[in-house]
Amino acid sequence: PPTASIEGAESFAEIRDRVQKLLDTLRADQPDAAVVVTHGGFLRVLLGMTIRGEAFEPKDFPDFMKVGTINTGISEFEYSDEHGWRVITWMDQSHL
Repeated sequence: PPTASIEGAESFAEIRDRVQKLLDTLRADQPDAAVVVTHGGFLRVLLGMTIRGEAFEPKDFPDFMKVGTINTGISEFEYSDEHGWRVITWMDQSHL
């Protein structure tokens, strides 16, 4: 269930709310660029919400947990009024 949590960890609903607040803030502020440093779980929910939007549900999360992440990987997301959110790069490590 979306509100279930294990041993006090964040529930799906809580992490999804945090991701939505981030997306809303970035869309409202419209910065030229922003850096967000986070962990893999949050990043996968961000990816899921970027791709699926409001349709991203707890049943989808296991599939997104299969998406690889790499420590220090850089991912780029972009927002436009015309297209909404989209993923530009995922886990780029060319800076290393």
